[in-house]
Amino acid sequence: MKRWRMNRMGILNFWLYDEEVFELEQGRLLFRGANGSGKSVTMQSFIPLVLDGDKRPERLDSFGSRDRRMEYYLLGDNETGHMDRTGYLWIEFYHEEKQSYKTIGIALRARRGAAQMIFWGFLLEDGRRINRDFYLYDYPNWLETKKKVPLTRKALTEAIGAGGVVVQEQAAYRDLVKKSIFGFKDHNDSYKDLLKLLLEIRSPKLSKEFRPSSIYSILTNSLPALTDDELGDLSDVLEDMDQISERLEELQIQIQELEGLEKQYNHYNKVLLYQASLELKVQNRTFNDRKKELDECRRNLDSAIDCGIALKTRITKAELEIEKIQSELDYLLQSEGLEKPRELERLHTDYKKLKEQYAAVSKRMADNEKRVQAWQKEIAEKKTLRDELFCKQNSLLEELESYARIMEFYEHDIYHRQWQQGGDDYVRCADHWNQDLLAHQGKLKAAVQAAEGEREASLDMTKEKERWGECYRKRSLAEEEYLLAEEKFGAGKTQLKERIISWRQDLSQLEVSNEAVGHILTALSELNQDNRNYESVKSTVNDLFLDQHQRMTNQVLILEQRFREFEEKRELLQAELDSWRIHKEPEPVRSPLRTKCRGERAERMGAPLYTVCDFSADLSEMEKAQIETTLEQAGLLDAWILPGGRMGYFAHEKDEEIWIEPCENPGADTLLDVLEPCPSEASGLTKDDIALVLSSFIWSGETDCSQGDMRLAAFNLIGKTGFRLGALAGQNSAKEQAEYIGVENRQKAKRRMIDQLEQQVLELENQQSMIREDVRREHEKQAILTAEKECFPDDREIQLCLDDLTSKAHLFRAAVDQEKEAERIFHKKEAVWKERKVELTEITSAWTRLKTLSVLREALNCVSDYRTSLSQLKTEFVHFRSLQNDCDNYQGYIDETNEQISDDQFELSGVLKAQMLMESQISQLEELIEAKGLRDIFDKIDRCKQTKKDLSNEVSKQRDELEQNNKLQGNLEDQLHTKQERLEEASENLKVSVSNWQTEMKLGLVSVEHADTYNLAEHRDIVRLAEQLVKAFKEACGSLIKETVISDLVAEFSKVNVNLREYALERESLENGRIIIRSNRDRMNPMTPRELLKELRDREAEQRLLLTEQDKKLYSEIIIGSVGKSIQLKIHQAFDWIDKMDRLMKQRNTSSGLRLSLKWVPLPPQSESELDTDTLVKLLLSDTERLDESEINRMIEHFRKRILLAKESAKEDRGSLRKYINEMLDYRTWFTFRLDFRKGDQSNYRELTNSRFNVLSGGEKAMAMYIPLFAAANSRYSKAEADAPKILALDEAFAGVDDSNMRDMFELLTDMDFDYIMTSQVLWGCYDTVPSLAIYEIHRPKDIDVITLLHYRWNGKQKLYVEN
Repeated sequence: MKRWRMNRMGILNFWLYDEEVFELEQGRLLFRGANGSGKSVTMQSFIPLVLDGDKRPERLDSFGSRDRRMEYYLLGDNETGHMDRTGYLWIEFYHEEKQSYKTIGIALRARRGAAQMIFWGFLLEDGRRINRDFYLYDYPNWLETKKKVPLTRKALTEAIGAGGVVVQEQAAYRDLVKKSIFGFKDHNDSYKDLLKLLLEIRSPKLSKEFRPSSIYSILTNSLPALTDDELGDLSDVLEDMDQISERLEELQIQIQELEGLEKQYNHYNKVLLYQASLELKVQNRTFNDRKKELDECRRNLDSAIDCGIALKTRITKAELEIEKIQSELDYLLQSEGLEKPRELERLHTDYKKLKEQYAAVSKRMADNEKRVQAWQKEIAEKKTLRDELFCKQNSLLEELESYARIMEFYEHDIYHRQWQQGGDDYVRCADHWNQDLLAHQGKLKAAVQAAEGEREASLDMTKEKERWGECYRKRSLAEEEYLLAEEKFGAGKTQLKERIISWRQDLSQLEVSNEAVGHILTALSELNQDNRNYESVKSTVNDLFLDQHQRMTNQVLILEQRFREFEEKRELLQAELDSWRIHKEPEPVRSPLRTKCRGERAERMGAPLYTVCDFSADLSEMEKAQIETTLEQAGLLDAWILPGGRMGYFAHEKDEEIWIEPCENPGADTLLDVLEPCPSEASGLTKDDIALVLSSFIWSGETDCSQGDMRLAAFNLIGKTGFRLGALAGQNSAKEQAEYIGVENRQKAKRRMIDQLEQQVLELENQQSMIREDVRREHEKQAILTAEKECFPDDREIQLCLDDLTSKAHLFRAAVDQEKEAERIFHKKEAVWKERKVELTEITSAWTRLKTLSVLREALNCVSDYRTSLSQLKTEFVHFRSLQNDCDNYQGYIDETNEQISDDQFELSGVLKAQMLMESQISQLEELIEAKGLRDIFDKIDRCKQTKKDLSNEVSKQRDELEQNNKLQGNLEDQLHTKQERLEEASENLKVSVSNWQTEMKLGLVSVEHADTYNLAEHRDIVRLAEQLVKAFKEACGSLIKETVISDLVAEFSKVNVNLREYALERESLENGRIIIRSNRDRMNPMTPRELLKELRDREAEQRLLLTEQDKKLYSEIIIGSVGKSIQLKIHQAFDWIDKMDRLMKQRNTSSGLRLSLKWVPLPPQSESELDTDTLVKLLLSDTERLDESEINRMIEHFRKRILLAKESAKEDRGSLRKYINEMLDYRTWFTFRLDFRKGDQSNYRELTNSRFNVLSGGEKAMAMYIPLFAAANSRYSKAEADAPKILALDEAFAGVDDSNMRDMFELLTDMDFDYIMTSQVLWGCYDTVPSLAIYEIHRPKDIDVITLLHYRWNGKQKLYVEN
């Protein structure tokens, strides 16, 4: 296959060169010269400098030295060098098949003292060639001054125009060369690696420092690695697996968090349901008890009413009996001698009162003593409790102290001291304390709110930053795709330029000038997304085509016009010819009117002179011609002769005619002497008529009729060379021959006329044939012109590229807009976050520890605990003061009661004395009454009184009973009313409890077994289910405190809400204080924690399934499938390539008999559990459809373990997993290269170890190195386009290789089809294995600043000197 080859290289104004152009032979060039001649500098100025524009000193020196910077090669030494210099270096490439040229080059401008050089590079691709039709210096100026001033970048850009590209950055120039010359499509470092390898091969130190082990590394790196495209599926799957794993880990964390929240929430819900069920059970029992109490009260009220009626009846009867007894007693008391009994009765009454007084005082004393004892006991108990409360207050103060430290409540210390100081103003102190606590709580709430705002703003900012990052990634991908499309479009334009240039070179008819090509390429370069009209590119061609086509059309029209003109002439001539052939005779020239008149004249009316006479036989042809000429000039030749020699009658007055009226000239020589009459029958003339006419004119053969002799004017004189007819005279020169006079002459003239006409017709026909041919050729040219115009390269591919570019540009712009919008939102969120951060900082500036949300929340939570403890402290203090007051009061009560006891003891002694005195008086009166015999009446009176008393007592008792019964009845009525109200209250409470229980049940937040077996519309079933729930939940929830459960739930919610923020968990408190936790991610369908947990677990299962599927896809479809096939193909290619290299090296039989062999040896497995490389490669190279399941599983298990190791390594080193996976799949690391050799008659190859390599000769070492390195270079070039140049540079090429081996080295280069530039001190390169070679011998004696070049050409057979 034909490819691009280096054709020429040029230097302008660089180092010691003013300008030099090196001509290569089929891409081959050798610089030959002594050390210091400049051959290495000359080569290094082109390779690799012109290939990438890298100006670093170590790349310009074959030994890697940094001593000489690029500025030196432009400015020279400080003392004798230049101050400002611009130089050009360029390489021209030629494609034989395309017959096309491309030129790349760089310009460097250095100024002494400047920080850095100015660089620009260029590509010329429109077929123009440097120093042929394009110049890198000011050519007009050179013509004038003979000074070559290099073009500036601006001038170069203008000169190149649309025919190429000019860039200012070295990286852009490298990419330009990479794509336009070599056609590397990938975006990795393949081209850089190629240049690096070229530098290694170029080095003259190869034979000194290289070892086989070093070569193995170069060869391994030269093998093509798996590309990003080939690893794309794997990367996508790994990325998907990473994303799935990350999402799975995130889900697991979220599930773990949510499980804790759901557990607390479920616990809370069970507690609430238990308490609601317990409340329902208690209220139901209360309702039933109160209903029973109401029924019992009604029965008691009915009994009391019946009892009251019975008591009233008995009282009425007793009161009647009392009236009877009173009547009898009144009768008895009216008896005489009853004063003493009355006195005795009075004494008995008084004594009884004393006894009652004694009993009352004694009882009061006993009660007071008991009361004192009770109070003393109470004082002791209250003092104990008071002391306990005092200790508890100290404990509470310590708690408050710890809480105050947590929430940085600095006012606590003030109130703490005030509280410990005591005093009666504790209420005001507590109020102020609470007020300051509320103020601090307000600050903490504001701080928490600010911290939550800062946290929320931070999360929003982080979220937007992640979104910005995602947009950036999408924009990067879109930009990469856009750049690829743009690159593809640029490559399409380049290919289109090449096609246009090739089209122009193939033109044969359509004339397209360089200027026109420039216009075309300019229009093509302006083709873009906004200007897609390809007609602007074709317009120049169309204009040229139309112009040239029009010119051709005009030419055809001219030719056709000429053809028609010739046709008309030919038709006239043909008609004339036919007329001559048929009837026409030679006639003198006459007017058309005369011809018409003669045609209308009747026969036998005469004839013209020439038709009725003939020449005398003795006249020569010259004389005949002379006579006829004279007669014709005189007008006599065609003059009409009438019969009889006289003027006859003419039919029309306006007829035109000339005739002869005869007159005789006797005795003179007349025309009758030279002409003989020969009248025709049709003329009606006789010979006499004719003779008479002829004799009318004197013939004078010798007389000069033009002389002015007036005597001759009287005669009609005809001479040889003239005539005179009176005053009219004439002179002539004779024509060649007579035409009219005489039949024979007329026949000859007719023949001549026919021949002449035939010749003219033939000439016209020939001219018409030539015109036809010209027209045909013009039409052919037009067809070729049209075909060439139609062959102008179309824009189908470039329009497809533009479509793709437009699409990618649209996506790229959209991605850029999205990124900008995301960036704007991020910065907006960032500004909000900063504002919130500043606000939080300002709010918390007075605190040392309270800076973060968690600490602030902890402090805020401590406020409620602090308030509770403070309230408890206040309560305990009030209780303490109350106990203290109680003790003081009880002591006062004791003191007062003891005084009362002393008073009672004194009173009791006085009563005892009065009793003793009264007992003596009663005894004396009883004795006196007994002595007077008044006992019976007295007894009867006593009996009546006793009966009355008994009845009165009975009535009083019954009245008391009645009163008690009435009171009881009133109480029962009150109780009945109260119990009715309490029953109604219990009923309402029961309804509320049922409603609350139903509300809790309807929330469905607790799973209740067999709930569907109960009819929850029936009260009995509701109560039964509630009692069952109480029984079921009593053990788990019976001992729990609701506030503790709520506190735990709130704490858990606050803890997990951060990690579950994306689910929009919200905590809502209902009017009854019931907490509802929902996920409002979808506000139309909120979810409970249990539902959300189920969803997350389902998603976890999905992610695990996806991970399993991706894992299966990774191993079965990717690693063994697509990536495996890529590895399989590359291993196949590597083996083929190595086999080819091995055969090539084995064919190299050096002069010492050294033969080399290259092997690619599988490495042993890294562990026993892995497959060995040999087995793995065999399995990979096998058809997967023919592998059994066990073999596939072995491969999968192998790669699974390797990937696990890669993951562990990535985790340990904190590196990219993809990097480790790529390294694990790098088939090049599964093998190692091994060079084997044999020498002389040895039959077996042995490994070329470093030690064995060291004992080889210099030539053998060179062969052992160069062969594999050339193979490595060939591998690098395999990634370029198929027709890309393959360039090598060798400094001090093959140094130390003997001549016979040298031939083989050149043959190796030829077989591998390398272009090369090499230097050598002694080498000529003139071997039969070299088809052609350009040789430049460089002379620079004694390091002078002048280089002399001698140019030779090796043509494969002999070396020839080339004259400049």
